[in-house]
Amino acid sequence: MGPGPSDVHPRVLGAMARPTVGHLDPAFVVLMDEIKDLLRYAFRTANELTIPVSAPGSAGME
Repeated sequence: MGPGPSDVHPRVLGAMARPTVGHLDPAFVVLMDEIKDLLRYAFRTANELTIPVSAPGSAGME
């Protein structure tokens, strides 16, 4: 993030105005499944325990 006023693309403003999706929302479950499939493809694995982790790398080891 840069200092000062800056122009924000209307698409970004529109995305930020949308309601958040909770972790129990069916739409979130669908999105998470898609992300897991893409991660498996990117890392060339069939491991069902492939999941995104929002944390430092060491958190994945815990």
